[in-house]
Amino acid sequence: MSHDPAGFDALVRPHADAVLDLIGVHEDALERRWVTPSADAPVLGQIAEQRRFAMPGASTPIDQAITLGVQYTIAGCDHARSICTLVTAEPAVIYSDKILLRSAVEAMARGAWLLAPTIPAGERCRRLANELLHARTRTLSAAKRVDRDEGTDRAAELGQRRDELAAAAIAHGLGEIGRSRYDVWVGKPRPTATKVIAQLLDEDKDPESDLGPTLQGFYSEFVHSNIGALHYQLVTDDLPGTPPTGDIISAPLASSAHDVQMTLQFAATALLIAATEMRTLLGWRDVEWADAIRRSWPVLRKIGGGESESTGRLTQ
Repeated sequence: MSHDPAGFDALVRPHADAVLDLIGVHEDALERRWVTPSADAPVLGQIAEQRRFAMPGASTPIDQAITLGVQYTIAGCDHARSICTLVTAEPAVIYSDKILLRSAVEAMARGAWLLAPTIPAGERCRRLANELLHARTRTLSAAKRVDRDEGTDRAAELGQRRDELAAAAIAHGLGEIGRSRYDVWVGKPRPTATKVIAQLLDEDKDPESDLGPTLQGFYSEFVHSNIGALHYQLVTDDLPGTPPTGDIISAPLASSAHDVQMTLQFAATALLIAATEMRTLLGWRDVEWADAIRRSWPVLRKIGGGESESTGRLTQ
């Protein structure tokens, strides 16, 4: 299967272990404290006034926004843990790590979007409302299909619940209703995956930066198994990642330790940002988290380490 499985594992495993260290510390803290804020947490004022933003299905919207944001980080951790498992398995998986990374980063980004410590209570409630409206719109669409197939009428009640939520959000001054073919929102639309990843990377402060869209587009190629992703992974002229220049008759898929290290570094970066936003919002002075960052980041920031192009290469 591979040019150098031992070299690949030696270069990748320390990065995987560093990511697992961060995940473990993050999840351990949640198991001990869940989302309990400290006595001087910035979010306490928002929690105190949250009842005035109560909506159907969200009677305590600040608490629910925090909980949903944390649940997104847990989902992102699960994806990141799966990446670590796949790239250190025997034999290692050499394609699906990028698919899982795309999901992990978006989950962390949506968590950070809900947990942002600097937004006011009304904005946090609006973001929660749009998450719920998005979910209910998708459920409603599926229910309409089931109703057509089975002769039932579940969609009417689901549509009423969605509209009641939107009406309450509007009544609280969170914005006007907006609609597209696939979504309903109040105020600004729920950010796309590209936009929310760009926000995670703090690109709003640099309008000329295109890192978020570039990364989103690149990893989405793997999610959708587009030809660009397959070509990126082909061994052509003995160099993984070199685009083919001529007709392709037969070539193996390949990965390198460098690529996987980058994947693990990006997953860790997304977790670091989202988890730090959560800790700031909740006022946690988390010594264990700070120690985990000090342990892991010197490892994760090192990319490369192979002695040649074939060192740390896996092919199928």
